[in-house]
Amino acid sequence: MQRLLNPSEVARIDARLHDNALLQACRKVWPGRQDEITSVVARSEDIFCESAWLMDELIDSDEDIDAISLAHGLWSNVVFDIGQWNNGITLADRYLIISTIFRLVALSFSLHWHSRYSSVLREALLSVVDEKRPSPKDLPDHQLHERQQEELFEAIIPCSEMLSDWVNEYIDNSTLWLTEEIDVALNPTNKIKPLKPESRKADKKQNSDYSRYSLKLNINNRQLESLYLLLSTRDDKGKRFIDGDLQKNNEVKKCLPLSPEEIRERKPVVIDNMLFNQVFSGRDTDVRIVWIGDAKELWYFINTLYKYKVNGKRLLDKSGSGPGLWQIVRNRFMNGKPRKVHDERTGKEVDTSEPLEFEEDAFAHYSKKNSLSDSSILDAIIRRIAPPRDKNDKESIEEDTNPEKYGIKLPKSTAQLDGDFHETNHHGKNK
Repeated sequence: MQRLLNPSEVARIDARLHDNALLQACRKVWPGRQDEITSVVARSEDIFCESAWLMDELIDSDEDIDAISLAHGLWSNVVFDIGQWNNGITLADRYLIISTIFRLVALSFSLHWHSRYSSVLREALLSVVDEKRPSPKDLPDHQLHERQQEELFEAIIPCSEMLSDWVNEYIDNSTLWLTEEIDVALNPTNKIKPLKPESRKADKKQNSDYSRYSLKLNINNRQLESLYLLLSTRDDKGKRFIDGDLQKNNEVKKCLPLSPEEIRERKPVVIDNMLFNQVFSGRDTDVRIVWIGDAKELWYFINTLYKYKVNGKRLLDKSGSGPGLWQIVRNRFMNGKPRKVHDERTGKEVDTSEPLEFEEDAFAHYSKKNSLSDSSILDAIIRRIAPPRDKNDKESIEEDTNPEKYGIKLPKSTAQLDGDFHETNHHGKNK
């Protein structure tokens, strides 16, 4: 963007991209930086647009180009863009704006599994930020710059968790480009064609085989067995979440290190359980689980396990460096939700539960805001197999200040109070 967004454009970006992790990070980081700036007033969405442009340019760059030279050129481009916002932007304000953009993108790239992003490009971005820092006029000016950059760093780091999953999914998906999404938001009536069909991003996607990655669930084998039963057994309403007959959709000989005799000797439920465990083993596997519930139920289940922390570690994690969480989920789970399809032989709509692949963006639009209205069943399943999770600061404070923790029972009425205590409610009994 070479100009500041107007309020209607901000609203259109919010309507289309309000759940985007990079936009959310900009909204957390930018207000504190804007308070330091006197020569221009920009919105978080303006910073988001510039950050998205910078990220897409870096993703689409040729790997043979020197990263430092690339970062220098992009810094100059952003300087030009910011200059179009307001002719009177001071050097100090301009540096704070651009360093915010570069540091946001550097943090995002640092969370990607590929070393080109997490190491090469990240270090190039931060190197240019340091190099372009204005020379201080005096000691107070130097201290001001140091404080601003330190506060910027402290504001950006907490965004790591929200950006981690997103940046891996985003960079590894050759069909997603934030700049195009922003164009669609700002120009909804225009038909925008893909801008980069032969991109470096697409090349990376084609050269990466993530099909055998699995998840890593940090529970013991007995708890894994319980999880298999809880998800595959019908409840009193006939509902279940997975097809427990995993042998129906998997080649047992290919997936398990067992001889034909060993497979025959074991009960079918034992084999199914072994196949189920492979998906959460952290090892390469070909096993697929058929999810019978809604896609948003699978999103809630995986997301809750991933956010659940025990002793500072995630209960569910990815199997080392590699693809994003939801890319692994799409490789390990198939959509078995019953649906209607057109029968070409009869010309009628018929019911089928034949498993099919989840679409590439099947889980991209879910968040806490549009997730399950009733998650009680999945929550109960997670409680059955998970150890007590870490409490956040608010929960710890509430627990520590709860009198019942110390054996103190609060009175429910003044009649339970000893001594000369009396009712202080101003709504008198004669009201």
